[in-house]
Amino acid sequence: MSSKHRSFRMEREKLFLGEEVDADEKLDVYQLQNLFQGYGYSFPIISVIAIFTWAAQQEKGTCEEKLSLKQIDMFFQRDLKHIARTEGIPSYFARMNNSMKTYFDVVRLMFRLGYNWLFIDTTLYVIAGLLLTVAILIPESSLVYYPHRANMDLLASFSYIFCSGRFVVMFPFHEFRARVNSEKRVDGLKLDLLRRAHIHKHEKKASDVSLRESNFVVGESNTSIVDILSYIEEVLYSNDVNLQLTKLDLEMLVFRYLKQNYAERVTEDILAAIDVSRDRKIGVEEMHRFLCSNGNASTNRFRWLYHVHSSLKAWVNKSVIFSLSFALGSLTSILKNLSLRKNGFDLKWLYGDKNPSYYSGWLIMIGCSFFVLNAYHTIQTSYEREVNAKEVLKNCIVYGALQKSGTYHRSSIKLLEISKNDGKFQRKDLRDLFMSSGIMMQEEDVDAIFDTIDSDRSGNITKDEIDAFLSADENRDIEILKRCFHDFSFWAQFAWFLGTFGYLIPAYEGVQYHQAYFIVGGIGYLIGGLGSLGTLYQAIQNTNKTIIQMKMCVSNMVNGRIDIQLISPHMHRFKDDIFKASTYEKT
Repeated sequence: MSSKHRSFRMEREKLFLGEEVDADEKLDVYQLQNLFQGYGYSFPIISVIAIFTWAAQQEKGTCEEKLSLKQIDMFFQRDLKHIARTEGIPSYFARMNNSMKTYFDVVRLMFRLGYNWLFIDTTLYVIAGLLLTVAILIPESSLVYYPHRANMDLLASFSYIFCSGRFVVMFPFHEFRARVNSEKRVDGLKLDLLRRAHIHKHEKKASDVSLRESNFVVGESNTSIVDILSYIEEVLYSNDVNLQLTKLDLEMLVFRYLKQNYAERVTEDILAAIDVSRDRKIGVEEMHRFLCSNGNASTNRFRWLYHVHSSLKAWVNKSVIFSLSFALGSLTSILKNLSLRKNGFDLKWLYGDKNPSYYSGWLIMIGCSFFVLNAYHTIQTSYEREVNAKEVLKNCIVYGALQKSGTYHRSSIKLLEISKNDGKFQRKDLRDLFMSSGIMMQEEDVDAIFDTIDSDRSGNITKDEIDAFLSADENRDIEILKRCFHDFSFWAQFAWFLGTFGYLIPAYEGVQYHQAYFIVGGIGYLIGGLGSLGTLYQAIQNTNKTIIQMKMCVSNMVNGRIDIQLISPHMHRFKDDIFKASTYEKT
């Protein structure tokens, strides 16, 4: 083992198990994610599961439970060989051809990750915007003006009502299924941990005894409270009663024992079931209370009534209300379109003397306002994630300085070892800094903080840039607004919102008809659809980036460029008193 990783092992307080893994050794999907976590790559677990399952299916045509790193590396080289950076390709056509192959490889993975409806909704939004734009360009003097324009408007309205209506109608069903699934996973984790506590009672080493060989039955007195507490302290918390498990620790714990494909929500629901204090940390007492609680909720035959009530209650939320408004506006447009046709029906009984476009315009405008708010919320979340990363970096520096000298000075920023790279600090070094401190951050968080620090976009950060980053005072609201002005998705959704006025204003009495109103409306809807296309493109880029990083990490392990070691299922974090020990000095 290199001296670098040996120091990591010391700083993380026995984070590594010390178990060397050979590239030919068979690993399950949990152990693969375990390796990625150990080297600072916090890939979404669902992505690791999708890649592992895909590779297992390609191996001899069967879905194997374990694969070696060499088999996974071969899968990347054989089935995802086009997933790579295209810089340096001299021919434009060669680069375009490679990009198309990359696109199809990434899309195949995204369908495995459940992005099916994102593709469908985006396609329908773009088609609807194109139809409305083309419809307003048909001259009124044309013989095909009415039937073709009316049909285009009708198809666009059907596209909108399908996307928004599907979300509204399917929401309670998805919510019910998610609640039932989470409850089963909570009971499943509890049962598995109790089984392992029963095994630990006799053998102290759960891996030496098969779960099937242990005659464990839930509710029997064969596992006492003392035995459960002993298992929690000795195995889950490694005899450190002050240790608290975070969400990442729980995610690894759940993944290790359940080993099933699950959504992000499952981890949140399990955390909520155990975390009584609601501080998003799980101490020894909370885990003990969870395992010693009586009964399993999922076995109650009338439990489904509770989930139905909870799902219907959750149905009333702002996203559903705004989507319902958008769907009703599209439905009104459809009814108006059909009423104006030959043998059409009268809508006065429903809308009175008002123009139906008046109601559809307002309803769709309310729905589009949610798109704008959602785009703003996305930018706000990105900014807050960057602020959190800044605090992590600040505390890393303060903690390292306190350990070395007991006081903090700017010169103690040597913790970053900038001098080893001729005064420069690279993206990988920043990831290693968080890793050596026992802090596992998502890749997007690391990239966000690095790109912000690297003001000259050189690919390296210096001590002066880090000082400027930590010393900068920003107004939160102004900074978020600045980012909104530079974000295409925000402007696209805002253009969609403004486009609704193009169809709403002519619906008022006394407003003279003019083609310009509909031009504004059609173009606004088209830009809104393109904004959805931008969201899809960003999702494709993020997925492609994840595959590239995963591919490089596996390749480095197989080729011996980094040591292969497993880490324990729980990660040691900074204790709370470290964060309170000192604050960053600006002078």
